[in-house]
Amino acid sequence: MMTESMKPLGISTLRTIISIGKKLSGEESCLLKEAGSRLYLDITPLLHYPQARKLLPSILSGVDELISQVVQERHHT
Repeated sequence: MMTESMKPLGISTLRTIISIGKKLSGEESCLLKEAGSRLYLDITPLLHYPQARKLLPSILSGVDELISQVVQERHHT
């Protein structure tokens, strides 16, 4: 896990090359949010869709088991 802060150019570069939540090539991802010179994935828009709510816990379990459990508990349908 990367815990050190990032420089603005690094944040902008990652938001541009990572294709999550992008509509057009070359624009920054709308799902990657910056806070405290770090990048976070904002999954809030995805939770509006029932299919995404079902799939997210299994996808997130490979990244962070705790956040996977929280999403499953909070958005259980």
